[in-house]
Amino acid sequence: MRTVGIVFLAALLQGTPAYVREGNRVETQFHGYTDRLTRFFQNLRTTVQQEVSPEEATTLLHKLETPPPKGGVYGYQMLPKILDIPQPPTPIRTFSYSWPITEGYIKGEDSRLERAKTDLLRVSLVPRTEKAALLSELIDQYTELVRNQKTVDQYIEYNRFWQRAIVESRARFDKMTQLYHLMKSGSPDTAGTIREALGKPDAPRFIRVRRQTPNHIVLLVRIYTDIPDDTYLSQVKDVIEETWRAEEGGMEYSVELDIRKLSTAELYRGRSVPRLGDHLDVDKHVDRFPSDGGVLTTGAEFT
Repeated sequence: MRTVGIVFLAALLQGTPAYVREGNRVETQFHGYTDRLTRFFQNLRTTVQQEVSPEEATTLLHKLETPPPKGGVYGYQMLPKILDIPQPPTPIRTFSYSWPITEGYIKGEDSRLERAKTDLLRVSLVPRTEKAALLSELIDQYTELVRNQKTVDQYIEYNRFWQRAIVESRARFDKMTQLYHLMKSGSPDTAGTIREALGKPDAPRFIRVRRQTPNHIVLLVRIYTDIPDDTYLSQVKDVIEETWRAEEGGMEYSVELDIRKLSTAELYRGRSVPRLGDHLDVDKHVDRFPSDGGVLTTGAEFT
């Protein structure tokens, strides 16, 4: 029976795309690293409380308030933060993302964590006058480890999203890669070539076009949402409308959202509704919304 179970499990894994299996493996490593970083945080706090004076401990612990965040925290009605980060014009740059690269980052951070743990063991051996300085340095190292941990978590989310998108639309991404290299070349004919290669945009039918003035075109986009937070929705609307603006050849283009709220009860109509923090099959969830608009919802593994 045990052998049958192993064979069945192997068959299930064979049916899982390779990029998903590799992602699951790397993410498991990352969760293990996060657990080790959490234990280091706890041991560092304990050492501060034991090895220095109460006055010094108060100062040091003020710098060491927050444990490392759990990676990959998501769920229904859990809203991501919207950050106001100005994006000045920058030249085109290339960044490489992959599961092997992400795994390399995790191993590198694990090595740095091991060195910090070794230094933490030294605290009990150094003279009392040097303890506070060493602990302060270790707290700075911990702060940097947490900052890098958040970056790795973003790499994992990035890989999850784009590898799935590329697999589902390989031909389109091959064409976009060619256009990317064309853009890097600096050719003066880039805009015309891109229009020719992409053809007419495959726009959803619910997007309407309004000519606001002779030189201003507005794309009107209806959006349905089950997010009840009006303040958050207002912020989303402002950010999207401010970001999606363009100007070419004397013509200005912008986007205007028409956000319409639906309650979870309306969507599920007497059926069992998702609870706060549930992980959803987002495709099935989105199918419950009206089809004459886009959908803004929660519960997906990535933004």
